Amino acid sequence: MTTGKSRWFRAAVSGQSMAPTLNHGDYVMVRRGGTVRPGQVVLAEFELKPDFIVIKRVVSVDDNGLWLVGDNSAQSDASEKYGYAAPLGVVFARYWPHPRKL
Repeated sequence: MTTGKSRWFRAAVSGQSMAPTLNHGDYVMVRRGGTVRPGQVVLAEFELKPDFIVIKRVVSVDDNGLWLVGDNSAQSDASEKYGYAAPLGVVFARYWPHPRKL
């Protein structure tokens, strides 16, 4: 992941928790800031495991943070295991290997 101070940064997908939407080895563009809404895919970190940075889908947003799930529940550790998460940015598009907006 390359973050720096830019509003936009890139991240690599590791694992199959977001398949078929995103696959291991995909690269995505992430936008820092803005409003996070249910249904969006985000880069986030769990409050209970802050070194665990994930790309997951937002189920709900409330005062506690984001409740997240993976699109591939058989391969995903998300909010059901780690609780609420804090957003690092919204995944806007996959740019490699097959570019498309999310």
